[in-house]
Amino acid sequence: MLKPCSVPVILLDVRRARATVPIRWATAVIIATFGTTLVFSALGPASASDAANPSGNGVGVYPTSVSFAKALRGGEYLETIGVINGSAKPRVFRFLLHGRLASWLAIVDRSDPSKTLSKVTIAPGSAIVQLRLQVPPRTADGTYTGALEVVGQPLKGSYPKGASPVSVGVQVEVSAQVTGTQVIAGALIDVNTYPAIEVGDSLPIFSLIRNSSNVVVAPVFRLRITRGDAVVYNETLPGEGIRPGSVSKLEVDWPGADTRSQVLGTYIAQLKVLFPGRSLGTRELRFRLDPYGYLHRSGRLLRLALLNHPKIGLAADIGASLFNTGAVQADTTFVGRIYRNGVLLRGVTSFQVLLLPGERGVATLIVAVPKDGFYRITGVGSFAGAQSNPLTVSFRLGSPPFPIVYPLAAGAAIVLLALALMWRRRSRRSKRFRPIVTRYVSNGAPKQPAHARGAGTRGREGQARPAHARGSHNRGAHGRKVPSLGGRVRAP
Repeated sequence: MLKPCSVPVILLDVRRARATVPIRWATAVIIATFGTTLVFSALGPASASDAANPSGNGVGVYPTSVSFAKALRGGEYLETIGVINGSAKPRVFRFLLHGRLASWLAIVDRSDPSKTLSKVTIAPGSAIVQLRLQVPPRTADGTYTGALEVVGQPLKGSYPKGASPVSVGVQVEVSAQVTGTQVIAGALIDVNTYPAIEVGDSLPIFSLIRNSSNVVVAPVFRLRITRGDAVVYNETLPGEGIRPGSVSKLEVDWPGADTRSQVLGTYIAQLKVLFPGRSLGTRELRFRLDPYGYLHRSGRLLRLALLNHPKIGLAADIGASLFNTGAVQADTTFVGRIYRNGVLLRGVTSFQVLLLPGERGVATLIVAVPKDGFYRITGVGSFAGAQSNPLTVSFRLGSPPFPIVYPLAAGAAIVLLALALMWRRRSRRSKRFRPIVTRYVSNGAPKQPAHARGAGTRGREGQARPAHARGSHNRGAHGRKVPSLGGRVRAP
């Protein structure tokens, strides 16, 4: 049974209901804020604990499989493997080898493949390690498999209660297909160097080598520099790999830092070239060490060209092709000036390139072009102070100005065209209304033109008649000599 209520009570309940809505909204906002704070606070310590607790960090490698196809007996092959350190600190990684290929494989130093590594320290991120395969000389043809296991050692740090450090590792599947026997053979074709260098310059020695092997071979050089009986330099230097059946020109140097401390005079360079397991030969070269500035320096600036499509506000790349014609290697640059609309802006100098005697190179010049206009760059090549011939390159940015020569040329062309049309029209009119002049012979008869006298006419049958037949019926008229009003003879 409904109880009666007064109007003031109902109004009071409505006011209370209206006041409850903002309270509910405020409560919801507070709850949401508090819950978000709890979530982030829970995530924050977890991430911090991950940094302090390295047991949760992972390890990654790429690629996950390596294949050595067509490996030869006695051959040596290299492949690269990427190792990922997912932690926030440097980590030590160990390498374990499994399977039939375990004795053939090794992780080696990238700068010296003869040095094997059992573990490496990798900073946060990724690093590259080198995997070497050495196929024994007495191996049957076939496919051999193995695995490389990369294990990340636990990091030092605090661990939560009940947790223990663990090592995480991943495997790289390795396979090798042995198809034949490695053959090492080659020949030292030639060795040469410059007859003289200056103190402080390096001595380059060039060797021409033929690789007759069926594999890529990297030669080893033994360079020995002597002055009289004294040995001033003796080092073993690795060379670049040479492809099978090819001839390569390789270079080794006596460093310039070593030549600064040597006395002037005559020296002998002895170069011995080695392939794995065999020697290709030894050559001796005589050269002279001269004081600095003693040798001739010269060169030519062959070409100056724009290498890109510059835009306003960016830069223009200029390439200067240089040729060292001197007797000594030279630090070479392009030195010049830049103009805009005929006004000198500043001097410019390119990057430096080291050119050996008789060598060509390109020095790059970067020039800022902040405004539109016509730019011109002119300069010379500097070969350790010796200047070459000058060259110029120019380009335009923005729309070119409209010269007054264009409208003058257009007006002249229109006038000439009008005169040509008038002359042609007058020539046609004169040909159309040309007067016919009749000449008279001695007896007073009009003289016929040559084409009329010698030409014939055609009759109905299409045959030609003689000219005298056409004029026979006019004999009487010609005989009467009836003059016309114009002084010409005409027939009655």
